Amino acid sequence: MEIKELKRLKDEFFVYVVNNLFLKPDLKFDFYSRDYAFILPSPSKSLYLDADGVLNADEKGISTNYYDALAEENSRVKARKARIGSLIGKITELSHTHYNFLSGPERVFLKFDEIPSKNYQQEFDKTVAELEKELIECNLKEGESSRAVETACKRTKLVTNLLPTLRELEEMGFDLWIVSSGPYPAIKRFGEMLHIPHNRIKASELEFKDGNFFKLRSYAGINKKLSDKSQEACVFVTDDYRADFRIASTFGLGLVSVTGEVEKFPGKIYVKLPELRKDFTYLPEFVRRYEIGRMYARLVDPKSFREACERLHQVLKFEKLTEGISSQKEKLKENLEDFLRSTSRAFPEESYHLHDLLNELEFARDTENLKKVVHQIVDRMKNCPLKNADEKFLESMKFYEKEWKKYEGRISWNGV
Repeated sequence: MEIKELKRLKDEFFVYVVNNLFLKPDLKFDFYSRDYAFILPSPSKSLYLDADGVLNADEKGISTNYYDALAEENSRVKARKARIGSLIGKITELSHTHYNFLSGPERVFLKFDEIPSKNYQQEFDKTVAELEKELIECNLKEGESSRAVETACKRTKLVTNLLPTLRELEEMGFDLWIVSSGPYPAIKRFGEMLHIPHNRIKASELEFKDGNFFKLRSYAGINKKLSDKSQEACVFVTDDYRADFRIASTFGLGLVSVTGEVEKFPGKIYVKLPELRKDFTYLPEFVRRYEIGRMYARLVDPKSFREACERLHQVLKFEKLTEGISSQKEKLKENLEDFLRSTSRAFPEESYHLHDLLNELEFARDTENLKKVVHQIVDRMKNCPLKNADEKFLESMKFYEKEWKKYEGRISWNGV
């Protein structure tokens, strides 16, 4: 029972630290991926992209363009376009209704299997069946669908810098996926444009027999998990969190990046990035922030975290120190050593080379040389993310420190 309670405390601490420090929009710090990649290795890192509303530069995504093109290929689809569009819209509305049905406290740390869905699932299945019936009555042909796919891909404009950014994310170790409730033929072809393999595309299947449409198998993250376990190493990018919160629940405490509107969501790690709708190059920075925050929050207990932040603030005060610097050398050394001790499991020492500077500080005798070394230390520490910990954040660390004391001495923070 204690281990379970401590795990929950660690999860709450993890979410708070990452959301309130590492994902703050105005945060500036250096990224040393070569260090944290070895400290918290992840055998599988996956980045899931919602196709419509995330990857398209204008209002019409690949799915909308597909159904528009299908109406041009099939006169019956054109005649029933309003009805078909209404049913597709209803599926999204059902997801919104289901999300709103859950009150705030019930959403905290909500996992996929814990989401009540009986009434919602029945209504969802009914709506999908109605959409399937409409398409069957339109006498939809496989050839019409194939031509509509090609037209839709030509009409869908990609977000600026999407392709090079996706390659950068792959170089960071992420497998790329597309998840969508849109039609699989169009999403699959769209994925080919982005160089994403077919086996990493999850969308609604349109099944044809002898060239005629006969079955719609909807995929909206409702009937099936994307993975068999929650993975912190996952990132999910969506434009509509309310519609996709069931998908997000399969990723545990992975990062959710939202390009559209989102309310504050306790229990999840998320960042609002409307900038992605114009330029996708913003994403890798926040993914790195998440990964570095994950490293600190998982490896450094609340007491050590608070002490490290306080020591760092003391070190940074030396930037403005011009007089009596020789007499303050030991104080600087003490604060810096305490900082390194508190963050020994997470701080990327190899990149900052602070131990080397500590040695230089020890043997610096004349004032000018001492000022030079102090300046180098302060300059490097200004790039540490913990410098952004304000008073409110440190007060929260005291709360988590108090909770951690209930287990300290009996269970290891890093052993859970």
